[in-house]
Amino acid sequence: MLDWGRLCSQVATFTQTTLGQQACASLRPPPTAALSAAAIRETGAVDALEAEYAGDLDFGGIQTAQCGQALTRASRGGMLSGTALQAVASLLVGAAKLQRAVKAAAREAEGTGYEGLHPVTEAFKTIATMPELAGAIGSSIEEGGAVRESASDAVKRARTRLRTLEGRIRGILKGYNGEVTEQGGRMCVAVPSSPDGPPKGILLGSGPGGSSWYIEPPAAVQLNNDLAAARGELYGAEEAVLWVLTGRVADAHAELQASLDKVVWLDTVAAKARYGRWIGGVLPELVPFPKTGKARGGSKAAAAAAAQQAGMEGQAEGDEQEEEGDEEDVEERAAMDDAERHYVYLRRLRHPLLLGEHLLARENLERDKRRYSTTSGTARRFSNRKDTSAAAAAAQAVADAGLPPDPQPIDVTVKPQTRAVIITGPNTGGKTATLKALGLAVLAAKCGLPVPAIAPVRLPCFDAVLADIGDEQSLSASLSTFSGHLRRISALRLESSSRSLVLLDEVGTGTDPTEGSALGIALLQTLVKGGPGGACLTVSSTHHGALTSLKYEDDRFENSSVEFDEVKLAPTYRLLWGIPGRSNALNIAERLGLDAAVVAAAREKMGAAAAEVNTTIAELEALRRRSEQDEVAEEAAAKAAAVARGKARKLRRPGVFQRPRAPLVTYLPVLLIALAISGWAWWLLPRLLSSHSTNGGLRLLPVAQPRARARTLVVYVFGGSDPEYGDNLSFFINEAVKEGDGCDYIIVLQQGKELPVPDPLPALPSNARYLQHANECFDIGTVGWVLENHVPRRSVYSYFIWLNSSVRGPFLPSYLSGVLHWTEPLLSKLNDRVKLVGPTINCGRAYDLPPTVHVQSYVSATDAAGLEVLLNTGTVFKCWGHIHDTIISSEIGASTAIMAAGYSIDSLMLRYKGVNWRDPALADEACNGELNPLQPGFNDGVNVEPLEVMFIKVKAAMLAAGNWPHATTAVKYAKWARLAADEAARAAAGARSASPRWLAAIAANEWPHKSAPALLRDAERRGKDCFDHKFYIDSGYDLSFIWDQPDPPELAWQQFLQMGLHEGRPYRFSC
Repeated sequence: MLDWGRLCSQVATFTQTTLGQQACASLRPPPTAALSAAAIRETGAVDALEAEYAGDLDFGGIQTAQCGQALTRASRGGMLSGTALQAVASLLVGAAKLQRAVKAAAREAEGTGYEGLHPVTEAFKTIATMPELAGAIGSSIEEGGAVRESASDAVKRARTRLRTLEGRIRGILKGYNGEVTEQGGRMCVAVPSSPDGPPKGILLGSGPGGSSWYIEPPAAVQLNNDLAAARGELYGAEEAVLWVLTGRVADAHAELQASLDKVVWLDTVAAKARYGRWIGGVLPELVPFPKTGKARGGSKAAAAAAAQQAGMEGQAEGDEQEEEGDEEDVEERAAMDDAERHYVYLRRLRHPLLLGEHLLARENLERDKRRYSTTSGTARRFSNRKDTSAAAAAAQAVADAGLPPDPQPIDVTVKPQTRAVIITGPNTGGKTATLKALGLAVLAAKCGLPVPAIAPVRLPCFDAVLADIGDEQSLSASLSTFSGHLRRISALRLESSSRSLVLLDEVGTGTDPTEGSALGIALLQTLVKGGPGGACLTVSSTHHGALTSLKYEDDRFENSSVEFDEVKLAPTYRLLWGIPGRSNALNIAERLGLDAAVVAAAREKMGAAAAEVNTTIAELEALRRRSEQDEVAEEAAAKAAAVARGKARKLRRPGVFQRPRAPLVTYLPVLLIALAISGWAWWLLPRLLSSHSTNGGLRLLPVAQPRARARTLVVYVFGGSDPEYGDNLSFFINEAVKEGDGCDYIIVLQQGKELPVPDPLPALPSNARYLQHANECFDIGTVGWVLENHVPRRSVYSYFIWLNSSVRGPFLPSYLSGVLHWTEPLLSKLNDRVKLVGPTINCGRAYDLPPTVHVQSYVSATDAAGLEVLLNTGTVFKCWGHIHDTIISSEIGASTAIMAAGYSIDSLMLRYKGVNWRDPALADEACNGELNPLQPGFNDGVNVEPLEVMFIKVKAAMLAAGNWPHATTAVKYAKWARLAADEAARAAAGARSASPRWLAAIAANEWPHKSAPALLRDAERRGKDCFDHKFYIDSGYDLSFIWDQPDPPELAWQQFLQMGLHEGRPYRFSC
């Protein structure tokens, strides 16, 4: 009735072995809560292992079904064939590979202090891999199951003799006028039939229709006899090899069976974890059963008073705990507090089967669109951009394609005193779907499957889920709908207990409404008593309004209803709690145009009392909708404040450790995730999907254009006061200044400092120029001089960026070089609300000013409206002669002016995403304890992902001090980029280069992957033609975009050399 088998079949599609698929397809809930809790821990462990440490486990090639049959046959004394032995070897090789992956993940997890992998690591700590047996089988049995000639001397001798005899016979037969063939195991010649009869020799048979004869000449008879004897000798020799190997398998039967069981177990658990990620599910928390309660009837006032007192005490305790433990995440704690007041807590639960069908249909649609689309840009149908128009377009696309709809989320939250929930409402409103969704969620939780809801998910481990759902009449037994329901209810009461979940659809239906209501009330009152034949929780749908009155007589009952939209005359599939359903028949009839007099007469017949009840319920529904809207608004505001406060507290902790940075080019998967979080994915992904690869060089994609609709002015101010500034200037020109990229560049060379301007200066394209300027101002003042004297038509520009030579950059991952122009991360933040953006935001003190939130001025971006605000101050771009005035009036003053004009500021730091800097209280909470994110030891998230470190401060003093990791990293990045450019130049000049030599240099010296040099040499030796690009692309969820490029094999090969090899991605060669 719940379609549990269909759900199991969905899970089984995520397995990789035959026995794993069979196990998933027949999942059965464990008999005890302890086993269910263990199953949940196992799923969590494998999910963490695959998602955080090892990637998707690879079970490919393990022939579990054949191996299981082979082990059974060997244990019973039967001889194993070559293919059966190969199945055993596949188990041993696959188990060893899985064990290595698990051990590597365990070592990494141990380094981070994570202990959640224990169920997997314990299982595979002692798994039998028997490399000697696997090697023996591999050296004795060749592909296809035949015994190798080298398996034994006897086999070698027999095959040598066999070949000799076959050659001698063939030589004799070639002297006859016919085709040499074999019939019945004897070599002969096929000659055309003739009226004169067959020629001399033994007639072995005739061809189709008698058109030919198979003749064994007398000279070949003895040799054929010898050949038959040689074949018997070979068969005996091969059989001896098979028996030896079979004996070894039989001797190790117990260990091999245990290994097979563990592999199948791991495949099954991995399927559960992958299924959970597919549906966006959450692993449940199993909670104790609520204490058995009795009906309190009229004592509701006392109960309410007690609850209020308990709530006050709990609030006081919670306040005390918050004061003591302010390091906790406020938002998460609030959600948990709400969950702990319920023993069934399923927020935004979606029907698992309907959700799976929707996701599968959408994937099929995506696959078809990729297959038939003429451009790769249209291959991705759904965008991550979070706006209503995109969401509406996506929904319409789903509807137009005829996809199953995404099921409406519902809330099922049951408090400890509730023992029965009565759901009312119109037909097709979702009552039955709610019952099934709840039942499947409980069964999934018992089996260790993630539940499609939002965290936290809390459920008791019901001992049984018993359901009477649907009208399954048995014609052969002459059962009516009513009697069929009664028979099933009687059967389920024989199995139910005070720890069971009972689901009843349309209780009391199929008979007289009065009698059906009375029977339904009596049944529910019996079930809530618990004990044998009772239930812990009963959820029942009904059309009998009388059942909803139970709530007002017994507080063990609760009402809910499915919502109906009277304007659209359609159900919304939302579940409303605490409100009984009401009749909509007369309202619907009126809206559909039924005669007004008929409707009025019907209302009169219905009676004033019933009408008043419906009116009251309608008012309750409206009140609930308004309350929900208020709650959503309050919750959003509270979450923003809580998240900001939580992050601020975490960053105030002493000793917060930031992981060392790997090279930027290794961060594409993390970057895409971060972009999705930060809201940048909406414009990045279409570019990524529509880009084209080229052959060779670091930059595999074409140069990106920033915002084709608007031109950008970039002013770079060079001040030669530091030995590193010359390298900073050269790096910026080489990496950022490109012909035809939608920007105009002005490079200002400040004269008069201690160090001269670099000589020779890097060449500039036509959209860039140098300007000489006396060193009278600091950098922002120089920008003002440029705008006033050298940009007569500012109106042609929509965006403005200025930066100075104290930073090195921009640094972008190589795979974004043709997708993402370096200006886009900054410009994409500018909108109607935000008018000033930089890489970082500082909250530190400056001189005698209080802590003031401001964009750090080494790189700044604004649009035309923001520039007007800054120019109108008269102070931001003023040529100040002292650093004190520049910081206060120009750097801090720019952010102050923008916010005073009613706008806000932003940065590339994900830590500050969503912070409203115009709210002083929130800004104070979110700021990094008044710390400068660029100071040593005060890292405030700048190294989390690549776009946050597009520009890094680099000065000679920083490098000499040795405690500025940002600066040291930037110098290393620049070195790698120069190596890449040198290799690209060599390739352009026609120099032979089998693979990126600069990458080999990096691998040998600076990449963290210790075995990279050896792996790289091996990859170069095998070459692209042997590289299994399909396996490589399909093994990484973030590499699927490669299929949409013009040359997937080439792009996969380059991605593997430049990133995947050093990330430890799975790969293989075919030769």
